Amino acid sequence: MTKALNIRGEYGDESRTYAAKTWPLGTRMHLPDGQVYRYSRADSTALAAARVMRVFRPENNVTDLALVLPRTGPRKLTLTLFSPSNILARDVYEDGLLFLNDGTGEGYSYHVVSNDAVIREGTITVYLDSDWVVLPDSSTRVTLLRNRYNGLAQAESPPRAAVAGVSPGVVTANSYFWLQTSGAAVALQQDDLEAYLPVQASQVTSGAVELATTLIPTNTLSEQYSVDGIVVEPVLGDEGGPRRGRISRRSGIGVVPSIEIGYVLSPREHGQHCLVQLTLE
Repeated sequence: MTKALNIRGEYGDESRTYAAKTWPLGTRMHLPDGQVYRYSRADSTALAAARVMRVFRPENNVTDLALVLPRTGPRKLTLTLFSPSNILARDVYEDGLLFLNDGTGEGYSYHVVSNDAVIREGTITVYLDSDWVVLPDSSTRVTLLRNRYNGLAQAESPPRAAVAGVSPGVVTANSYFWLQTSGAAVALQQDDLEAYLPVQASQVTSGAVELATTLIPTNTLSEQYSVDGIVVEPVLGDEGGPRRGRISRRSGIGVVPSIEIGYVLSPREHGQHCLVQLTLE
């Protein structure tokens, strides 16, 4: 209970970057005006300022893994990887999560302190921050997940992973920085925006924001879809009269809602930078 997970920053702290880790990944910092940031680490590519950032996508190689038994320590666990040739750097799962998805102990999750590097030996050793609630055995299967704020990169177009926040400044590769998740944030603008309408990660320009839209696919039933999963179903009028509609619900078809990350405060022009209110937390 000694780790500072929610700190009060001063104006200007949000622009600082760090070569070495100073706080646990995900540490929350708030400024006096209420803006919120999370302590994060960039991926192996430098980050531009005012860009939408995505989380690191889950790796299949560390999913549903078997334990190497016998265990060599109460908080030490060696797992058999699916792809023995895979190479993983030391501490890529630092401050991450290990959860037991099957077998003895399933349903519990544990905080990962660190992991050893993997150099083609087919196993990975991880170190936990707490003791087991239920001791795992040969039936146990576990999955590793990186910390949400570890290995951040600019969102693709269209986005292929969840949005984590917006970069408040330039960040060199593999550096630690403060990622903005809430409050007024500068962001690259795609197309026209309108004040107070919701925005999403751009489907066209990597790292930009655009108006949040809802996909309404073409259908062959002459039905009109709404954003709430309700359709106007065409029916014939009495005695063959004009076609009329009745409201009906549909599931599994119709609309694909956007994932809003905030709303517009001050729109600019396409290709310039606008101001949005982030509402990711």
